[in-house]
Amino acid sequence: MTFILASFFIGLATAYLFSRMWRGQGTFLEHAYCLLLCTVPLVTISGLLLLIPSSGSLVALLIGLIFILFVYRMVLHGFTIMAVHDLSAGRATLIVLIIPMLIVGLIMLAMLVFLIFTGGEVIGGLLEGFEWIPGGHGIPKKAKPHRDDIL
Repeated sequence: MTFILASFFIGLATAYLFSRMWRGQGTFLEHAYCLLLCTVPLVTISGLLLLIPSSGSLVALLIGLIFILFVYRMVLHGFTIMAVHDLSAGRATLIVLIIPMLIVGLIMLAMLVFLIFTGGEVIGGLLEGFEWIPGGHGIPKKAKPHRDDIL
């Protein structure tokens, strides 16, 4: 629960600061109120979808629905910034996408640095249990008995 609140307020504060930096007119309270109006129902629906026990193609369907709700929430956040701060659609879109782009970029950079320092050996250990991955990773399959061993 603390992580959810912290991530919400970090995202809210960052979006608010970038909005104000580009001469946005709204207050923090207006921004928070409008963002909560669209975030709470969508996050609640996403959480309820995650509670559905599933396997196979239903997992892909649920992940797709959650992704669609996430994108819809980002679009609504852009509209919130446009309405509260009286900014253009381009600036609002940039503000909404700054945080995800920075997070993904930092994660990719950290992974790259980690792979460079470990020499890529960690990846082989992570993929040992997955025999469906092409390239020889996974549990070795049992060899077929030779014809001479059967006789």
